[in-house]
Amino acid sequence: MNRQRIHLVIIGIVLILIVASCTPASNTFPTGVYQTQNTYGSFIISFKSDGTYAMAVADLSGASITGTYTLNGNQISFINLSGESYCSSNKGTYTWTYDNKTQTLAFTGSNDNCNIRWSILVANPLIKKT
Repeated sequence: MNRQRIHLVIIGIVLILIVASCTPASNTFPTGVYQTQNTYGSFIISFKSDGTYAMAVADLSGASITGTYTLNGNQISFINLSGESYCSSNKGTYTWTYDNKTQTLAFTGSNDNCNIRWSILVANPLIKKT
């Protein structure tokens, strides 16, 4: 009888560990450097912990677009401050998710009239580089 209880406890602990390790989502916004691509090319996007970001075409030096972002739970809002086609008056709001296992950041849905920012963020998940 005691042996069966021990086995059940061990099985329960193993199941809890498996479920915990399979939970890919994170509630903390993952700053860092990411890469993604869309029909226009490959892009590097850097999110800093001070609430600033920069987007650049991967094979060119220098940031093409810079701006700020604010967070409200899993919602993120962007305002571009400078750069090519930077949509200075447009604020874009998205829902973000991060998969810890694959280290990918994805943006979905949006309220954004800045087409270039929208096309870079939603085309494909962003893959974390650093």
